[in-house]
Amino acid sequence: MKKIESILYLICLLVFIQGITGCKSLRKVINKKFPPVSYTEIQCSSIIQSSSNIADIKPSVGIHIEKQFLEDNLKGFIQKEISEIKSTEFEIRDQKINVELVNQGIKANIEFDMLLIKSKIELKGNLEGYVWVSSKDENIILKGTFKDINFKSLKVLKKSNLGKVALANLISNILNNYIENINGLLEKKSYTINTGWGKLYQLELDKILKSNKTKITSKPISISRFIEKNSIRINHHGISVIGQFSKIMIPEKPETEQILKNPNGTKKKNCQKEFEIFDKKFETIWVDNFEKINPEANLVANISKLEFSKIINEVLANKIELSQDFEIPNETFNVNIEAKKENIDCSRVKTEFSFPEFSFPEFSFPEFKGLDCNFGCKWYDVPCKGAEAACRLTKKTEELAYKAARESARITHQTARESARITHQTARESARIAHQGENNVKEAACVAKRELTGFLDLGVFKGNVSGSGKCNIAINSFSIHNDLSKVDINYEASAQVGLNSYIELNPQDLGYMFLCYSSYNSKTNSKIDLNVPQNSPSFTVSNYRDGDNLKIGFKLNSLPFNAEIDKSPLHELLIDPELRLKCPYMHNVLLIGSTSTAIASLLKIIKLKPEIELLLLGKVKGNFDIDQIEISVKPIAFEINEQEQIKSIIYWNEKSIKFESLK
Repeated sequence: MKKIESILYLICLLVFIQGITGCKSLRKVINKKFPPVSYTEIQCSSIIQSSSNIADIKPSVGIHIEKQFLEDNLKGFIQKEISEIKSTEFEIRDQKINVELVNQGIKANIEFDMLLIKSKIELKGNLEGYVWVSSKDENIILKGTFKDINFKSLKVLKKSNLGKVALANLISNILNNYIENINGLLEKKSYTINTGWGKLYQLELDKILKSNKTKITSKPISISRFIEKNSIRINHHGISVIGQFSKIMIPEKPETEQILKNPNGTKKKNCQKEFEIFDKKFETIWVDNFEKINPEANLVANISKLEFSKIINEVLANKIELSQDFEIPNETFNVNIEAKKENIDCSRVKTEFSFPEFSFPEFSFPEFKGLDCNFGCKWYDVPCKGAEAACRLTKKTEELAYKAARESARITHQTARESARITHQTARESARIAHQGENNVKEAACVAKRELTGFLDLGVFKGNVSGSGKCNIAINSFSIHNDLSKVDINYEASAQVGLNSYIELNPQDLGYMFLCYSSYNSKTNSKIDLNVPQNSPSFTVSNYRDGDNLKIGFKLNSLPFNAEIDKSPLHELLIDPELRLKCPYMHNVLLIGSTSTAIASLLKIIKLKPEIELLLLGKVKGNFDIDQIEISVKPIAFEINEQEQIKSIIYWNEKSIKFESLK
């Protein structure tokens, strides 16, 4: 009788599972324990939510996880987690996991073979659930929730006195415990894919210059990005997420979790039309901002060039000061000072005659100084007055004798002076005739040499010129265009230059007449401050792969400068007193006129290379070369559940910078 009762219970349950109308009461009791959630409502609510989010989204990042990759990995994750379930009420003898992506949803199914330990009942069936997806900053988070159960078979292995309701409650409680165990594990250990895009803005400012010859100074800046808004699409290709960055953290609630807790979707049988509209809108926004998804990729992260330009601009937002030492290479020169014969006027070798002017001492004779005959006699002192009269007589006699002597001396002086004058005049004329002869000889010798060749070497002009300086460039603003193709820059540039020169003048042959009578040398040191005028510099944007890294280079074209030192080396040469002393003819004849005229005359007889001539003229001309600003982008390491790392390959595309892990 008991065996018959057990068989009846089994038949009732099997009938219930297969939908036969025999054990409706048992089915109703179990169904009340597991009220189903409408999957259509979940799909529709998710579509409504994602459609709302994408309406005005400004895409910064695009993430894609390929369908098969996700299904396989998620299946393995769920399998691993629920295999750890231990219970005294039931024993899992076998279970198979299946994950399937459908339009705007992920279905999960567990085929289980379970033994209820105390009641010795075998249960086989399907446990169905849903995987909800959320995106939080760099992470794509997936969590499973299981709800519905469908029985395939129920087998009682030993006699039981339980009624239908009691049996239904027993099975329901154990299955509910099983579901709670699964959901509890999956709630604690969500499946997470870290897309790693946050490392893109961790740029080291002091390492953005390709060369270390330029020093860079700037205040450090720390930046960050958070997801302000996102839209998630799930279809038969995989999961795609479009995210909009924000500089501030905005609290967010995972959208599908909200939907599962409080589904508010449409009561339609399906939302296929709504999904098609959303899917088309999502795809349009994706291809407008990122490249099409490569079907051969498992994981993809795209950063729009617009967003990347914002990141770089923010990193370079503070004033950047660059300084660079530079050298003006040492230039040596050793050239002959040559003059064409038609430019040599041999009459100029003549010197002006000069002879001392005649001079003879002027006649001079001491003034007469007679006796002092004022005795101061009293009127009544007759002897005194007699002596005073005698004194005056003596004084008069002496004065007459003095005048005779003075006249005689004057006549003698005049005779001597005339004789000396005649002698001087004779000597001067002789000297003049001799000087004229010397001039004629010099001129004749000059003419002979001049006519011998087509030009004359007057001497050698040799020396060297070099310099050094420091360039300072202050970049006030640095703005990269949205597509990373152009850069706007506002800058100020200046430089300090030191110019050193050494010059020798060594005359030869006629040079001793037309240049200097002895060798001359001069050293000069000049300083100048250059202000580089503002212009509209252009950049060259390049990219290349350096190992696994992507290098993005911004090369500013050279900044030209052109300045003139007030007192050039040649100017210092011409105002040197020693030049006047050693090279009077050159200074007074060849280089007559203003300093600028004299310099022009000098450059006619010495032929220098243009670059040396400019330096000796104090004209510093050249370009400042700023090292290439180079952004090094490392490949993202996609991270699965903080354990497995999957390396990516970087691609510089038209619309975005893509990180991709291939199958």
